[in-house]
Formats: sequence, C-alpha cells, structure tokens
Amino acid sequence: PLLHAKLSCALGAFPPELECYTNFCGTAPLREHVARLFERTFMKGVEVSPERLFFGSGCAAVLEHMFFLLGEVGASVLIPAPHSVGFSNQLVAKALLKAVPVHMSIPGNLEVSRLEAARLDVQDTLAWAFQNGLHIISDEIYALSVFKSEESFQSAAQLCQLAADRAGVNLSVAEELLHIVWGFSKDFGMAGFRVGCVFTRNQPVMKALSNVCYFSSNSTLVQHALCELLSDGSSVDDFLQQSRARLRQAYQAVAGALSDAGIPFIPACGGLFVSLNLRGYLREVSFSAEQELLEEMFESPNTRLLLVPGQACHFTYPGYFRLCYASVTPDALDCCINKLVAFLKSKSIIVCEL
Repeated sequence: PLLHAKLSCALGAFPPELECYTNFCGTAPLREHVARLFERTFMKGVEVSPERLFFGSGCAAVLEHMFFLLGEVGASVLIPAPHSVGFSNQLVAKALLKAVPVHMSIPGNLEVSRLEAARLDVQDTLAWAFQNGLHIISDEIYALSVFKSEESFQSAAQLCQLAADRAGVNLSVAEELLHIVWGFSKDFGMAGFRVGCVFTRNQPVMKALSNVCYFSSNSTLVQHALCELLSDGSSVDDFLQQSRARLRQAYQAVAGALSDAGIPFIPACGGLFVSLNLRGYLREVSFSAEQELLEEMFESPNTRLLLVPGQACHFTYPGYFRLCYASVTPDALDCCINKLVAFLKSKSIIVCEL
C-alpha cells in the first residue's frame, strides 16, 4: 500500500493485488482469455481448458522447459529444417539434448528418408510419432500471421484425432504426446512483453511445469495488461485483421521488388520474413562464402543490411538468407530493399545454378 500510489503514477492505475505473488504458471484470467482466443481462432473445434495452459517469459523459455522435461541428457530431437536459429541453443543450454535437423526440400516438403516412416504431410508425421510413442512439440507462433486469403493455418491440435485414427492409437494417448507452443511476440508484435505458453494435456508434464514455471514466470502487470487487451474480443479480431493486411502489404512490396530485380526467393503465405536465394552471388558454393557475402552486405557503407544466414537456420545448401520485413515502417522497408537490390546489382553473378 505504501508504494501503490507511486507505482500507479509510473505505470498507470492497476489493482493493488498485482503487487503480490500469484500462480507462477499464469494468472487465472490470462489463462481463461488465451484459452478462448485459441478456441475462436486457430484451434476451432478443440476444447482448450485454461488449466492446461502454462505461461513463461517468452516461447524460448517455454520450449526450454519442455525440452528439459521431456528429453534425457544426450537424446536426439528431430526438427524440420530450415528452422529458427534459437532452437539449437534451447535444446543444448540446459537440457543437453542433440538437435537433428530433418531437412525439407524447397519450399518445404519433408524428406521421407530422414523421417523414415513419416510421410510428407503433417498429419502423417503426427501419426508416425504417435505410433512410435514420440512426443511432438508444435511451435505455432505464426498461427495468426497467415496473410494469404486462400490459405489458412491448421493447428496440430485440430489434426490430432485424424492422426490418431491413422496411427491406430487411442485419442487420449495421442493427446498426451502432443504439446502446442504459442506466444504474443510474433502474432501480436509484443516481443518485449516476453509472454509465451504451452498447451498440454499430459498430466505428468503439467505437474512438472507447475514446478519449473516458477523460474520463468511473467510479471503480474504484464499479465494484467494482456487480460485488458484480450477482454475485448472484437478489438482483438480487428487488430489481427489489420495486422494480416499490413503483413500482406509488406510482403507484396518485398516480393515485387525482388521479382523486378530478378532476385529469387521462396514465396511465403504467412510469417514475418522471406527467404532469399542469393546463391548466384557467392564467390563459391560454400557456407564460408555465404558468411563472406553476409559480412560484405553489413559492412558496405552504402548497404549496412544484416540478414540471417541460411547456415544458422540449417538450410541444406549455401546461399539462402532470411529477410525480416515486419518490424520496420513501409518507408524504411522500401529503403532497405532498394539498398539490397543496388548491392546485388553491383556484384557479378558468379554461380549460375540457382
């Protein structure tokens, strides 16, 4: 009470009970609001019980908890590649697991040889995992950022029944092997809030999460702010619609400029980035040459662009770069693309096979 008035001046009015300890897995109101958000958006038809949602300081922390709880030291984890740069560190830092990239053909089909019995589509991959008693963590952080109107996101939770039937296992067994991760960083553009969560129906995992979430719990102030945000469902829906429209506009600007300049890229239907194929601008077809091009783009006084190299994402072939276009203004994006195009035009195409 002595500090409440001063804190309210700094942070705005908030209930005094937020100054006290709460459930380290997430406050009851936040779990309720997020459960309803899931049910009316990318998990339609799936019952999402609030008590099955566990929150942490970003998806990275949540994933790290799941890796620590599910894997034994030294165990291998199959990850469809290319994948996020952060996965390898999240697997190794504390859980001491081994990341095994399962390389996907461009633009993104699973290679059957690397998953043995697993087939090309997600449903068959789930069935393969269920048949073998393997846990699946489905990272769905871009679920609400699909911007092509003819495309729609399907959560692994929506495919669970069909996959269980195909695998010939009981649905309850399949549900205990599937864990869904989502957060506010990508779909809501709130990376600084550091709020992620996992939806799981596995009772032992839930019990363990109730313990380890203590080490990465979210501020009650942040949770309260998110509850205020999510309490107005129509406003949230309007925001998501506008966000997808702006992502579409940004992507079309990037794709149009790249196409006009003859720079190959992998078409996208969602997310916050596009993968460029700059293999033809490498000194040689090697990852060391890819790193040289990366450094040259960044160090060039007239360019100063920093892209994510494909090697960091476990691309099979050198020369791919990830360009993130969603965190800058349209004017800044236009400037960046113009700089990139000018830089590449100043270089001779050395390798013809793209």
